[in-house]
Amino acid sequence: MNTAQIPLETPTTTTASIESACSRIAPLWPLQSFVAVNPFLGLAHKPFGETAQIFERITDGSILAPAEHYLEKLNKGEIIEADVQAAASHKGINVPAGIAVSWLAAELKLPSKADRVHTVASWLDKTRETTWTNFI
Repeated sequence: MNTAQIPLETPTTTTASIESACSRIAPLWPLQSFVAVNPFLGLAHKPFGETAQIFERITDGSILAPAEHYLEKLNKGEIIEADVQAAASHKGINVPAGIAVSWLAAELKLPSKADRVHTVASWLDKTRETTWTNFI
């Protein structure tokens, strides 16, 4: 059995190795640098539905699938009466038995009630035909 000693790295070599490894990994530390680009910053404690509403107000998109997706699932029978009743009950909405699917389909066809908040970038894009929103 070979009992040769493995030489220890000097602190300078260790530091250089750490810096080299870190230069190849996306920066997630310090934490302030990571959360500054996290779109969910300050929303982790909120319910999903409330977070979705906030995103709709401040962006041109949604974190939810579009209404057409759910309408298609209803039409194909992939979302059934029991599913809609369970979800409505969970949200404290009373939907009479037997009409939950048609009720949800009608709700999905309504225009969005969210008042959109425009950023400076989105205002510039709309008024000056720029692409700042995509850039940002």
